[in-house]
Amino acid sequence: MMMAANRLFIFLHGVGDSAAGMRGFANHFAAQFPDVAIEVPDGTLPMGPHGGRQWFPIQGVTEENRPSRVAEGLPAVVSLIKAAQAKYQVAAKDTVLIGFSQGTIMSLATVVAHPELVGAVIGFSGRFAELPSSISTETKIHLLHGEADPVMPVMLAKQAYAQLQSLGASVTLDTEPGVAHHIGAGLFQKAIGYLTV
Repeated sequence: MMMAANRLFIFLHGVGDSAAGMRGFANHFAAQFPDVAIEVPDGTLPMGPHGGRQWFPIQGVTEENRPSRVAEGLPAVVSLIKAAQAKYQVAAKDTVLIGFSQGTIMSLATVVAHPELVGAVIGFSGRFAELPSSISTETKIHLLHGEADPVMPVMLAKQAYAQLQSLGASVTLDTEPGVAHHIGAGLFQKAIGYLTV
């Protein structure tokens, strides 16, 4: 059954997490935006015998093979985005991808490969698989990163921001001191501010 909404937020969790694990975070956004449709899918691949999901396999991942792994995982992500848009009858420009870590990698890859698919990305603690050579200037990209992140160093976000600026993208970068590989309260509030229209 289709359910119309004005906007759609799709949450893409980090590696080893799941829809259930991301749901609590998504609920904070739902409380702030009660009229927005919320989708929290499971990563498309199993993580291993201990549970959890992932969007592309991380075992043996390197700087060299990460882009191809992301590209292989992208069609499934695009399909779930399109399915959610059809379910809620929401246009691409009113669709927001909200990613954490690996979920941010997939969100950024989506807007590079399919610039017409979503209107904005809120990317926490992530990176590009490889820096893009072109990007839509219509898509809003908000990068949010802890300055003490040992998993995805903040320099990756700064490099992404610089590259996107050079391409004329609509991009912001916010960092929070002392925050490691998680979503700090200050970064959460920044994200809420960007989504408040």
